[in-house]
Amino acid sequence: MTSRATAVLAALLITAGLLPMVPLPALSQTTTPGTPPTPPPTPPGTPAPPITPGPPGTPPAPPTTPGTPTPQPPGTLPTQPGVQPPTPPGTQPSAPPEGVTSPPTEGAPEQPPVEPPIILLFGHDLFAAAEEQPVAPSLAPPPPTYVMGPGDQVELRVWGRGIEYVNVTQPVTNDGAIYGPSVGRIPLAGKTIAEAQAGVLASYRRFYPECEVALTISVLRSIEVMVIGDVVQPGRKTLPGTATVFTALYAAGGPLESGSLRKIDVRRGTQLVTSFDMYAYLLRGDTSGDVTLQGGDTVFVHVIGPVVAVTGEVRRQARYEIGDGATLAEALDMAGGIRGSGYAQRVQVKRSEQNTERVVVEANLVDEAEKWRGVELWDGDEIVVLPVLEELRNAVTVEGAVRRPDAYAWSEGLTVSKVIEQAEGLAPEALRDSVHILRESPQGMRDAIKVNLGEILAGSAADVPVQPRDIVRVFAIPEVQPNVVYAEGAVTTPGEKEFYRGMTAADLVRAAGGLTNDAYGEAATLVRKDANFQDTYVVVPIGKIMSGMTNLDVPLQNRDKLVVSLSAERTRLRFVEIAGAVAHPDRYPFGEGMKLSDLVRLAGGLLPEADGKVNIIRGQTPGASETIAVDGAGLKAGEALADDPVLREGDTVAVQSVGGFSVEGQFAEVRGCVARPGVYPLIGEDGHKLRVAELVDLAGGLLPDAYPEMAAVYHTERSLLDRRTRAATVKGALQESESVVADEQEANPATLYNPAKGEPMVPREARERLAQMISGGKGEAFIVVPPRPLSDVRVTTGVPVDLTLADRKRGNRVNLELQSGDILTVFRKPDTVIVDGAVAAPGPQPFVAGATIRQYLYEAGQPTRDADVRFAVVIHYNGQARRMQPSDRVQPGDWILVPTKYTVHKVSGAAGTPLSEQLTNILSTLVILRKL
Repeated sequence: MTSRATAVLAALLITAGLLPMVPLPALSQTTTPGTPPTPPPTPPGTPAPPITPGPPGTPPAPPTTPGTPTPQPPGTLPTQPGVQPPTPPGTQPSAPPEGVTSPPTEGAPEQPPVEPPIILLFGHDLFAAAEEQPVAPSLAPPPPTYVMGPGDQVELRVWGRGIEYVNVTQPVTNDGAIYGPSVGRIPLAGKTIAEAQAGVLASYRRFYPECEVALTISVLRSIEVMVIGDVVQPGRKTLPGTATVFTALYAAGGPLESGSLRKIDVRRGTQLVTSFDMYAYLLRGDTSGDVTLQGGDTVFVHVIGPVVAVTGEVRRQARYEIGDGATLAEALDMAGGIRGSGYAQRVQVKRSEQNTERVVVEANLVDEAEKWRGVELWDGDEIVVLPVLEELRNAVTVEGAVRRPDAYAWSEGLTVSKVIEQAEGLAPEALRDSVHILRESPQGMRDAIKVNLGEILAGSAADVPVQPRDIVRVFAIPEVQPNVVYAEGAVTTPGEKEFYRGMTAADLVRAAGGLTNDAYGEAATLVRKDANFQDTYVVVPIGKIMSGMTNLDVPLQNRDKLVVSLSAERTRLRFVEIAGAVAHPDRYPFGEGMKLSDLVRLAGGLLPEADGKVNIIRGQTPGASETIAVDGAGLKAGEALADDPVLREGDTVAVQSVGGFSVEGQFAEVRGCVARPGVYPLIGEDGHKLRVAELVDLAGGLLPDAYPEMAAVYHTERSLLDRRTRAATVKGALQESESVVADEQEANPATLYNPAKGEPMVPREARERLAQMISGGKGEAFIVVPPRPLSDVRVTTGVPVDLTLADRKRGNRVNLELQSGDILTVFRKPDTVIVDGAVAAPGPQPFVAGATIRQYLYEAGQPTRDADVRFAVVIHYNGQARRMQPSDRVQPGDWILVPTKYTVHKVSGAAGTPLSEQLTNILSTLVILRKL
C-alpha cells in the first residue's frame, strides 16, 4: 500500500472515530505551500539583550529592529559568516547535525552548491494528502456520544418475549423527532445516542413492560461548516455529522506554512466554543479539544506564532510553534528529548540579534541544567544538539590477532595479559614476541611500547599494566611474514602464489601453470631464507619431479622462491677474444683445437699497421696472467706460421700495431705566386711535419709579384676560394641584401612625421597627408627612411698568414704547422681597392700607398646622407674581415663596405622647390639605396 493510500485510510478511520489521532513517528522532507508569517513589529531603537540564563519565568526583552523587518519563513536559520561554535579542548570535530552544512575544505575540488535540507514544521505533514483526497462520507457507526439531529436516519427495533413489536426506519424530522408505532412522537434532536435510546425504551415499556429497544443510526446527516484563516483551501465545507475540528482542517487541506496548529478557534454563532491546540493532540494524544462540530460552526486558523527549530541529536527534528514564555526545556521536550548520542554539555542556541546578525550561545545542560533549561526562547531561534564523541575515555582497545577484538573497560590493575584474556585469547596466527601498546603522549602523539607477550604468558617476564585509551595491537604472522611463495623463470605464470602447509615444489610449479617448453629441467634453484635472513640454495630436479618421480619432491616453506632457468641460459658459453690491429676485434665462440691463425681469419685478418707481434694472454689461469709472445709476420704476409699455437677457452689474443703508422700518404699543397707550385710530402726527413715557411722554401720561394702579407692556408679543397669565387660570393651577398631592402620597403613604408601632432602618422594618415600637400602645395612633413640591412658576409674560410712574418722558427705562431691535405695559397698583389655600400660612386679605385679609408670614401663621391662610417667593415684580400676606423690605412685589394643608418627628409608645400621635385629626390635616394 502506498503512503498516499495509507494517509487517506488513516483520515477516514480518524473521521469515523475508529482510529485515535497520534503524532507521526517521522517527518517527511516535502514542503507545504504557504506564506511565511510577518514578525510582530517592535518599537525602533530598542536593543536586543544577549541570551542570559535566569530563573524560569523571567522573559528576556524581545528583539527589536528599526523599521519593518523583511519577513522570513519561520525556522529558516542562515549561518552567520565567521561565527563558528567553539570546540572543547582535546576533542575532534564531529559531523554537522542534520540541517547544518559544513564550509568547504581548503584545497578540496570545487563542488556545486548544495541546498541545505528543509526542516519541516511539526504536524504539517499530517495534511500532505489532504488536497488530493477529500473527506468521504463515513460508513462506520457513530460513537454513543454522537448528538442526533434533523437529517439522521434512525433504525428502531422493539422486541420482547420472543416477539418483535416494532421494526421501522425513519429520518429525524425538522422538528427533531421520529414517530414510533403505538407511542407516537419521540423527540431525539440534541440527545446523544445513549440518551435517545433510554427515552425510547421508557416510552415503549408503558405498553410492553418487558421489552428491549435497539436504536441505531443507519445514515448520518451532513453538516456545513466554515473553515477560514491561514488554510490551504478556505471556505464552506460539507462534512459528516460526526466531523470534528481535525476533520474540518483536513477538508480544507490543512494549515498553510503561516497557519497555526496551536490556536484554532471554533465559534458557534457569536460564542467561542473552544480554542483547539493540536500540539496537545499530537504530542500527548489529548483529544479533549477536538470537539464534534455542528452545522453552521466556524473554524478559524490563526497566523502561526513564534517558531523555533530543534536539530541535531534529538529524537524528532522539526520546527516547533511555541507559546509565550516557552523555554529551552519545553522545546527539547517537544522534540522528544536529547538522544543518548547527544552531547548535553554543549547545546547551541543560535538567534538573530535585532534581525541584523546571528549570534550563538552554548548551554551546558549537565553541570548547569537549572541555569539553562529555563532560558526563554525567541522567534527564529535554532537549537542544535551536537553529538558526543565516538572515542571511549575509560577503555582499552584490543586490535589484531585476537579472538574478539574490541574496546574493553579499563579498571585499576588491568594488564596486557588480562585484557588479552578478556578478548578471549590470541588467535592461532598471532605473533607473540612483538605486541605493541600504543599510548597517547602529552603532545598528542602515540608512542609504541613493545611487549613480548610470549614471555609474559610463560611467566618469564613481568606483566605490563595498561592505561585508559591505550591500544593493544597484536600482529598476525601473515602481516609480518605473508603466506606466499614465488615462482620465477621458465614457468607459464611466474609471480607470487599462496602458500599452504604441505606445499611442495611440484605444487608451486602447477600453481604457476607448469614448465615452459624451453625450461631447463635438470635442476631448478630453491632460494630460502635462513634464521639470519640470509639466502640459502637448494637444487631441485624439477624435470624428474614433474615427470612423476614424487620421491624427489621438496617440501616448501613460507616465502620460498623457486627459480627455473631457460635451457639456453644454463648452457655454458665458451669463447676466445681478439683485440688490436685486426679488421674485426671481438669475442668469438671457442672450439676444441682452435689455433691462432683460425682466430685471426675469423677476425678478418691483420690490418696494415700491424707490426707482426702477437701476444696470447691465457685465460682460466690461477694467480698472475700467463702471456705467450708469437711472431705473426707470416700472418701479415699470408703465409703459414711456423709456430701456430693452439688456443684455450678464455684466451685473449692481442695484435700490436706500428706507432705513427699512416695508411694514406700525407702531403701539403702550395698554389699561387711561388716558383714551383704543387704537392709536397708533409713529413720531413727528420720526421716532423712541414711548416708554412718550409713549404714555401720547397716550392722555390716567392715570385716578384707575390702578395706575401695576404697569404692563406685552407684545410680542404672545398674551402679554397680564389679571387673570382670570392668576388662572386660577396656579390651574391649584396644582391641578397638588396632584395631584403626591397621587401622591407614594401612591407614597411617610410614613416611620415607630423609636426603639428608631434607624433608619427599611421600609413593611411601619411598617404592622406601627402595627397593634401601635393594637391594644395601647403604644409610640411618629415619622411623617415630606415637603414638598409646588409647580410652578414662571411668570406674568411681559410687561416690568414703573413709570410713576411713567418720564418723557420717552430715557435713562431705565424709559421703554422701544416696538416695533411692543407693548401697554402699565395695571391698576386692587386693594384686596386673596392669601395662599396653607402657612397655616391661605389666601385674599384686605384691603390695609393699610405691612403686612409676616409680618403677612399672621398674619392668615391663621399658617403651618402644615410651612411654610418663609424661601422665601416674592411675585408682583406685573404678574406679576413675587420672593423676599421676612417683614419686607418688601406692595403692593396681591400674591400671597404659602408653601412647605412636612419635618415630624415623634410617635405614642405611652401618651399621654393616644387613638392613633386622633393619627392622625386627622396625616391631617387631610395632607389640608390636599393641598388647598392
